[in-house]
Amino acid sequence: CLNNLNKSDYFNIITFNDSVETYKKGLLKVNDNNVRKALKFVEGLEAGGGTNIDEALRNGLNLDKNSNHTSTVLFLTDGQPTAGVTNTSAILDNLKKYNSEKAKIFVFGVGFDVNIQFLDKIATQQHGDSGYVRPEENIESTVSGIFTKINMPVLTNLKIDYSNVEVTDTFPKELPDLFKGSQLLVFGRYRDGGSANIKITGEVARHKKTFEFPVNFSNSEN
Repeated sequence: CLNNLNKSDYFNIITFNDSVETYKKGLLKVNDNNVRKALKFVEGLEAGGGTNIDEALRNGLNLDKNSNHTSTVLFLTDGQPTAGVTNTSAILDNLKKYNSEKAKIFVFGVGFDVNIQFLDKIATQQHGDSGYVRPEENIESTVSGIFTKINMPVLTNLKIDYSNVEVTDTFPKELPDLFKGSQLLVFGRYRDGGSANIKITGEVARHKKTFEFPVNFSNSEN
């Protein structure tokens, strides 16, 4: 992960078991010296203790408060909270409070005993994505796939407007961001078909973009 950072990025590392520790104060600029020292720090880490997910995420989201650039948290875990707040629903509720700056959280799960449902909810609710690797699988391809999505968002803060046709019961209720190599499926119901215009709005690098598509909704049931 450290070796895939862009030269324009800033970073930090948070380690957590029962307690939570931050590698350095504030954010570090990506350069050869900082990355080399961070790699040495990571190579000296040893697993042990519990898993304080709530406090780790809170500390990570507090690193970049009030910044003018896009913030991303890459969260590596098995998703099994055993220290601090251990109720997964409470952690999800807390994240809504912690993430006032709307940072995107990407989740990376490793191992057999991974709480995929919980981690997928974190990624979806915080406009990120998730990837998982079993111990015998190649970790490099999954990591590179996540970094491609982080580096290449296609459209963020999506909204869909349907004109001339009444659309109800759409899912997902809150649209996730769209990344390179991914697709978004929206399901729902409509009344009284006919010609309509679908307008999709979103942001690319904080610039608003709008796309419009003429669509014909069938009047017959299939």
